[in-house]
Amino acid sequence: MIDQMMEFLKENQLASGGLLIASFSAALAFLRNTPAQTWGFIKRRTVLEVEILERDPAYGWMVRYIHENKFCKRSRKLSAVTGFKRGYQHGGGVACSEEDEDDEGPEPEIFLIPAPGLHFFFYKKIPVILNMVRQEAVGSKSDNPRQEMKVTTLYRWKSTVEYMLEQARLLEVTKEEKVVKLKTLLPGSYGWRDSVECEPRALTSVVLEKGKKEDIVADVKKFRGSKEWYNEIGIPYKRGYLLYGPPGNGKTTLVKAIASEFNLKLCVLPLEGLILSDITLPSLFQEIPKNSLLLIEDIDCAVGQRDSKDNKVAMSVLLNCLDGISSPEGKMVFMTTNYLDKLDKALVRSGRCDYKLYLGNADRDQVERMFKKFFPDHGDLSGLKIPEGGICMSNVQELLLRHRESWEESLESFSSLLE
Repeated sequence: MIDQMMEFLKENQLASGGLLIASFSAALAFLRNTPAQTWGFIKRRTVLEVEILERDPAYGWMVRYIHENKFCKRSRKLSAVTGFKRGYQHGGGVACSEEDEDDEGPEPEIFLIPAPGLHFFFYKKIPVILNMVRQEAVGSKSDNPRQEMKVTTLYRWKSTVEYMLEQARLLEVTKEEKVVKLKTLLPGSYGWRDSVECEPRALTSVVLEKGKKEDIVADVKKFRGSKEWYNEIGIPYKRGYLLYGPPGNGKTTLVKAIASEFNLKLCVLPLEGLILSDITLPSLFQEIPKNSLLLIEDIDCAVGQRDSKDNKVAMSVLLNCLDGISSPEGKMVFMTTNYLDKLDKALVRSGRCDYKLYLGNADRDQVERMFKKFFPDHGDLSGLKIPEGGICMSNVQELLLRHRESWEESLESFSSLLE
C-alpha cells in the first residue's frame, strides 16, 4: 500500500506539493516552539523568582532596604517617593484629626527608588534582576495602580535572597523599637500598608481630667495580660473603647499615647470617604497586624444606616466586624465621636464598646497643669478665670505654643480668649 501511495504522489504534483507544504509547516512550528520550551524547562530548574506584592509588608521593607543600600544607583529610570525618617509612603497620607494638626511631626524627604521596569545589581557578589511591575487597577473605583516587585537570580543562590529579605525585615524591626508605626488604609488597596511614622507620644504629655487617663491605661494593661483568663471563661478575647466629647480635647492624642506606652502599631481606618464592600471591611478587620490597635475616628460621620446604600459603611457590616464572625481575636478597637447621641444604640452596647470615656472641655485643674508644663517656674495662676463648661484644650495648647516665650503674654492672651 505504501508503494501505491508513493506512486500516486509521483503522478499527482498537486498532492505531493500539498504534503510537502504541510510537512514543512509542521517542522517550522516544532522548531519555533522548541527554543521556548527548552528555555522554559531550563528556567524552571535553575532560576529563582520571588514575587512580592505591594500589599505585603515585605514590599515596604525591600523598598527601604534597596534605597538605603543604593543597590540601583546606576539605574537611569527612577521613581520619586515621599519618606518620613526612612519610611516609605505611596498613594496618600495618614488621616489626622483637628487636634493633631498642630503637632510637630517628622519632616518628609524625597528619595528615589527603581521605577517600573528591569534593574540589575549585585548582592553579596551574586547577580540579581529586580523587576518593578505596575498594573493599572481594573474594575476599581480607585485610580491607584497596584505594584509589585520580582527578585530573580539563580536557584543555587536561594539562601542569599532569603538573607537579603531577612536583613530588610531586621531594618524595619530595629526602627520600630523607637517609633510608633501609623498605618492607614489607602483607597483601592487590599490589606494594611505602612503610611506614616511618628515619634512616640508620652502619656505624661496628655492632660486629662484627673483619674481618667490612669483608669483607661490600667484597663488596657489588664486586658493585655488576661488572654488565658478570657479563654478559660469562654469570652471572646477582644476589647472595644469609645472616646466621646467635644472636638479638640485629646481623643486621638490619647490613643496615640496608649499605642506608644504599650509599643503598639496604630492602624487608622478612615471609613469616611472610602468605598468599602461587605467583603473588604471584614477582611481588613481580620488582617489587623499583630501588636497593634485599631482606631476609627469620627465614627458618627462614617457610618450609615443598617442597610445603607450610600458611600457610608453600612451599620450592619460594622456591627458584624466588631462583634461577629469577622471580629478579630486579641485586638483592641478604639472609636471616637464628637456626638454620642448620633450613634446607633447597637453600636455602643457592651461587647462592642466595652469601655466608654467622656473627654470634655478642660476644667481649671487641667488648664493649670497645662500652663505649668510650659512655665514650670511660675506658679501663681489664681487670676485665671475658667468659663462654666470649661474650655477647649486644643485652644489652650495653641495659645501657649504661640506665647511660650512669655508668661505675661500667655496670661493676657488667655484672658482675651475668654472675652
